[in-house]
Amino acid sequence: MKKVEICTITQNKYVMKSGKKIRKIGILQSMVMLFLIVNAVAITMIVDMSTQNNFCDTVVATATPFNPLYKDDSTTIFTDGLLQSLKPSSELKITLPVHSTQASVQGDTVSMIVDTSIMVHSPEDGVIEKIEDINGKKTITIRHAKNVSTVISNVDVCGVVQGQKVAKGKDIGTAKMDDTITMSVLVDGQTKTLTLDKNVVKWE
Repeated sequence: MKKVEICTITQNKYVMKSGKKIRKIGILQSMVMLFLIVNAVAITMIVDMSTQNNFCDTVVATATPFNPLYKDDSTTIFTDGLLQSLKPSSELKITLPVHSTQASVQGDTVSMIVDTSIMVHSPEDGVIEKIEDINGKKTITIRHAKNVSTVISNVDVCGVVQGQKVAKGKDIGTAKMDDTITMSVLVDGQTKTLTLDKNVVKWE
């Protein structure tokens, strides 16, 4: 079938590029054709704008390095598939979530003064379980195994969302220089007494 391209539309005729013939049509037909073309263009623009807006919302929610502070106090539902994707607790190697030259352990809490970098990262592979807003700071809970989570507190800006999978070392937020970031480890929902071996956090 030969394709025909409409080049111009006037009051009572349209010109076809392929045949170079001028075919007479009525004013009413011209108006109907023009109406259909205008509506098609308008619909296309609306769809494009809607798609673009949705895409922009998605980018703002997931791709912006550090989004405006999230607050979601609901609990992540861990399905069997999601739990199975996590490491066994015996394979975990929890590291400090910030680079600090002043890290110490007191009981069940590791304290780190932010003196080297403001970036806060995930101490091990996991899923963001909960994000809480406490006194203007963020507390991020990450599930690393079926029964093991870390709780990182005093984060200034959160860059992840609840339910997001994170890799070990991935930036999850920022802290203010000279602030103190704390981390505790929960095993079966109970905090554990911790020890520190260089930058590796251990418990019995």
